[in-house]
Amino acid sequence: MSVPGPSEAPVPVPGGPGGVSAAPVGPGAPGVPGPSRVPGISEAPTAPTASASPGGPAPIEVDPGQIRVQLLNGSGRPGLGQETDAALRTAGFVTTGLPADAPPPTALRTVIAFDPRWDRSARSLAVALPGAELRAVPGQGALMQVTLGADFAGVRAVRGPEPVPGQGPTSVKQEVVTGDRVVCGG
Repeated sequence: MSVPGPSEAPVPVPGGPGGVSAAPVGPGAPGVPGPSRVPGISEAPTAPTASASPGGPAPIEVDPGQIRVQLLNGSGRPGLGQETDAALRTAGFVTTGLPADAPPPTALRTVIAFDPRWDRSARSLAVALPGAELRAVPGQGALMQVTLGADFAGVRAVRGPEPVPGQGPTSVKQEVVTGDRVVCGG
């Protein structure tokens, strides 16, 4: 479960009314037979490609290009780690490009392990991996570790925050100052 910092408000993530749901939501999850019940998620469990929801990519609070991800395939489905790594890269996340197999037994749930200092990034990644459980691991660092479980249904397309007018890098005009124009005090 994510622990928001003092200045951060929780961002709704599919599966819960005000944050991240720990309840299973996908096929293969205990007590949830059949296809996923979360809108906008592919019902085919072998489709890890990024897919847009009917309203377009889901908004997230941290730009995906600032979120580093390591994938572990614990689903028992060969090749799913590599396919999901590529789908997350397509969605804009920075992946290690080196997914690995998680140690046995097969994971039932998809889990995002994250350092609580990067909870906004973890919540943003959770939007792209609907139904994933967030697990805080103090001291883990900036790298998010995703273990794909048997419930994994695919990567959802996301879009980062909109730039605020007047606060982006294009709003500040910087002039190059050369050595012949610098006046040093003496």
